[in-house]
Amino acid sequence: KTEKIIKTVVVFAVIIAAISIACIIFIAPNIKYNKAIKLVDSGDFDSAYALLEEIQNNEEIASSKYDRAIKLINSGDYKSAYMLLSGLNYKDSVNKSDECSFLIQKDELKDIDIDKKIRFGFYEQDNNMSNGKEEIEWEVLDIKENKALLLSEYGLDCKEYNFSDSENTDITWENCTLRAWMNDIFINEAFGFKHREMIVSTNLSADKNPDYGTDPGNATIDKIFLLSIDEVNKYFSNDESRECVPTDFAISNGDIERFNSNIWRWWLRSPGCGSYSAVYVDIDGSVEYMGRNVLVNQICVRPAMWIDLGMVI
Repeated sequence: KTEKIIKTVVVFAVIIAAISIACIIFIAPNIKYNKAIKLVDSGDFDSAYALLEEIQNNEEIASSKYDRAIKLINSGDYKSAYMLLSGLNYKDSVNKSDECSFLIQKDELKDIDIDKKIRFGFYEQDNNMSNGKEEIEWEVLDIKENKALLLSEYGLDCKEYNFSDSENTDITWENCTLRAWMNDIFINEAFGFKHREMIVSTNLSADKNPDYGTDPGNATIDKIFLLSIDEVNKYFSNDESRECVPTDFAISNGDIERFNSNIWRWWLRSPGCGSYSAVYVDIDGSVEYMGRNVLVNQICVRPAMWIDLGMVI
């Protein structure tokens, strides 16, 4: 009798365990899935996606976000669609996201003028990765032959002019790591394909430092670049107009302090007093011809570029 009782208990326990496992593996997730779909249908997307994340059904989340984005695109709400599509890798979501990012800003480009501020492209700025990239604001410095010269309103990042393990580096704009970063990583992170189509390849002069005669290296052809001494003096009439505010993201990436005025230095592409230094604009807006060592990570980056306005039509 004892053996029969033990066997019965064991069998019963096994059955209970199997039922419990089945509930955990099949029944409970199915209940959560059905509940999530009802929440999606009711418009409570945050609660729905939280449930779907619990059961690791990321495919359903992506599908839902994509479908919602397409409806928003068809209704003309490109900004909301862009927010849904950002970071999504589902069907043609990357291309749709790029298209939305351009359509958000296209109309503003039709009314462009010197000294106006425009929005073009997206880049992390508030240092809060959870809310996506922010629109980049630009100063319009010049317009020629249906092309506009733009300079970022804020210091978008903080980088060495040239990153190297050597203590002293002889470098020119042509070969520095900042130029490579701007024309590879930054341009692809900040702009979708329609934005990139508008950015013009520009012939950049290589001018000697007027105070020190430092060799500037060779002229280059770039899409994204830093202003030179001549350009920053041409387009800004005084020190105050050259002052630059860094973004929170730039501050987090560099060895810089937040002053009460919230103003910081920014790089120019011209060589400083020697081939190991580059010129920069100081906190007070003055152009420091002596420059700073190209290895320091204490100076902001204000990208500049020419865009083709004919592509906005």
